[in-house]
Amino acid sequence: MSFRAEALSEAKGQRGISEILHGPNPYYVQVTAPGGGILGTSVGSSTPTPVHVTDGSFDHLYQLWSLVYKSSDSTQGYDDTTNPGGVYKVWVSQDATFPNNLSKTDNFKVKYPEGGGGPTELQHYPNLLHAG
Repeated sequence: MSFRAEALSEAKGQRGISEILHGPNPYYVQVTAPGGGILGTSVGSSTPTPVHVTDGSFDHLYQLWSLVYKSSDSTQGYDDTTNPGGVYKVWVSQDATFPNNLSKTDNFKVKYPEGGGGPTELQHYPNLLHAG
């Protein structure tokens, strides 16, 4: 899976973000390091609420990289995580301030190829999904 491939999918047989989102569409998106620190966000972009959910499923296969803009320079994507384990957290929320009671989160990790080079795939941790 490409680094820029979507991170908003669910592992087969696992309960994912889209299944537990309820309330009005559409949703805001942001990427943070697990301990905080916004690495990328849809808030303030030309499409601040890019994610839609219908009947417990995402309306599209969303490419996370294309939904958010870096905190460091406002270019498309998200910054590198500050987490020493390389873990990122994606948030989907009804509110642009991402309060816990209106947001859902999931963690993912980017894998790097042996011998260096850019990241090549995402590792998803569905067991870390929680109801904000």
